[in-house]
Amino acid sequence: MIAHIRRMLRVLEPRARTTSVVHGLLKGAGLDVHRSREPLRFLRAYPIRTVLDIGANEGQFAATVRRLLPDVEIHSFEPLSEPFSKLERRQSGDRRFFAYPLALGESEAEVFMDQNEFTPSSSLMPCTELHRTEFPFARETAPRRIRMTTLDRWRAD
Repeated sequence: MIAHIRRMLRVLEPRARTTSVVHGLLKGAGLDVHRSREPLRFLRAYPIRTVLDIGANEGQFAATVRRLLPDVEIHSFEPLSEPFSKLERRQSGDRRFFAYPLALGESEAEVFMDQNEFTPSSSLMPCTELHRTEFPFARETAPRRIRMTTLDRWRAD
């Protein structure tokens, strides 16, 4: 049996061999693995009524959620003015979408955020050398003063 498996593996190209072996092992364990064009489609199985999109950038996640869950209420938080404007334009006309120009964090404060030239990489955390090495198109940052609040405080308002 082992000799038969070895012969089969030699025939397959290396990447297909690895994929086939992993899929075979998982299938043997009762799991079926496949790629999906809609990796978040599992959300449809849950009775979700409200989605919080924290660090929304230009609304990429909100748009995906809206396509998958057309009846949910979406609250998106994006503290940087340029991506926030694009977020609002992208979702204009959606009556169940709400956007807030602020960050959510552990306290209520005005803080500095590193706005990256590649805005999805903007963060309250400093841009690391590893990030700059792995994503050379996202090397430059500039500090921006933003407003931050807590989830509890936002909900109370």
